[in-house]
Amino acid sequence: MMKKICLLLGLLICCIEAKTQIISTLAGAGGSNAYLDGPASIARFSSPTSIATHTNGDVYVADPINNKIRKISGGNVTTFCGTGVAGNTDGNNSLATLDHPKYITIDQYGNLYVSAHDRIRQIDPSGNVTTIVTPTTIASVLFQNGRLG
Repeated sequence: MMKKICLLLGLLICCIEAKTQIISTLAGAGGSNAYLDGPASIARFSSPTSIATHTNGDVYVADPINNKIRKISGGNVTTFCGTGVAGNTDGNNSLATLDHPKYITIDQYGNLYVSAHDRIRQIDPSGNVTTIVTPTTIASVLFQNGRLG
């Protein structure tokens, strides 16, 4: 099995096939910042900052200017999470709001973890968004461990 390594290049999402060392555009039309879902060749991103690759080949992209997490799958780009309005509303991924999601990672169970402004959010495989770390929880842990107070 050939392993693909995906990376961000400006406004394009590119993949390198490790064995053959071929770089190709996975998604993004390039050009100025924008937002457009659809076929990967015409999709537009606005300053993507991070990607996470699922074992099934799907690629998730943090698109902070658009306040969304985008999904690249089967040659198409869709909005996976976020309404486009900055916020911290939990719930279903089509209704939840994100505040400039910057970094993402994925675990072996398919849960996405998103660093969005001052919070860590979890998106489970069913698309449910939950806030798991806030500034208050960080301060509480530091206080309990004698680092504050």
